[in-house]
Amino acid sequence: MHMDKIDIRRGDLHLLVVFDAIYREGTVTRASDRLHVTQSTLSHSLRRLRELFGDPLFERHGNVMTPTPKARSLIRPIQAGLEMLESSVNQIVPSQPRRVRQKLTIGMDSTDVAGFLPELVARQDADSDYDITIARYELNKFETRLVTGKFDVVIQPLAPHSEHVRHALMTREGLAVAARRGHPAVVGGAIGFDDYMRQRHVLITPGNASWDLVDMAFRQSRLNREIQVRCQDYWTACEIVQLTDCLLTGTRTTIGKIAGSFPELQVCAPPAELNMEPQDVYLYWHAARENDPANRWLRNNLLAILREASQEAVSK
Repeated sequence: MHMDKIDIRRGDLHLLVVFDAIYREGTVTRASDRLHVTQSTLSHSLRRLRELFGDPLFERHGNVMTPTPKARSLIRPIQAGLEMLESSVNQIVPSQPRRVRQKLTIGMDSTDVAGFLPELVARQDADSDYDITIARYELNKFETRLVTGKFDVVIQPLAPHSEHVRHALMTREGLAVAARRGHPAVVGGAIGFDDYMRQRHVLITPGNASWDLVDMAFRQSRLNREIQVRCQDYWTACEIVQLTDCLLTGTRTTIGKIAGSFPELQVCAPPAELNMEPQDVYLYWHAARENDPANRWLRNNLLAILREASQEAVSK
């Protein structure tokens, strides 16, 4: 039955904990494991939640419980309320009242956040002040996270997905090579194939990242480089490159952004013999979030930032 005003006294606080668990986990099974209760107990609580809010809240799509628009509108205030209650119970007194900001999560499993994240944060204002998180996942297994709302968007190469997922081309990303100024293998701003393959290289390997445009290009070309150093991020890699004769190969957009902070670096195109064609990178989001203002802000800015950065890299 539709209700204009919900009487919270008809329920109990544990129902809100159950709602949060189902939303986060995406299945009754995982939610029951999270709360250490039986599935039948959780199913009973879900029935009470549906009665309380007059809405299904979650609809089953295969093995996944997909939040309804009503559930999506409830999750932020419910999570904020539970967090405030937990802080009060544990006598955590903030120095000043905390303003709850909406969280936006970008799913990606590559290293190229430097190409867009600083600019994305800089584009926020009083009307678009979000907590932004980068989250990793197993390659191509992103749809469940979009369905359950764990991810707001996903960035990766083209991948299979259902009709419930929308996508748009973000950029056609090429590669670039960073070397120290005065590197003997770089002549006239270019490096030859033989010289490139003879050099030692820095490889960026952040955790369990399962795809990387550089690795994809080398696998397709069936080539192996001599890797001298493996590190976690572009910044450290550039520090190494400007002090040694090692080379760093990465996405053109990210290297172009970071190299500006390293005056001792020069950037050139990879040798043509590597046959490293630009790769398409896409932005994915769930159809249910198509008209969500926060999701739309995130999509529009990500698309604009990556496209502008790609155009700048090409013009250099």
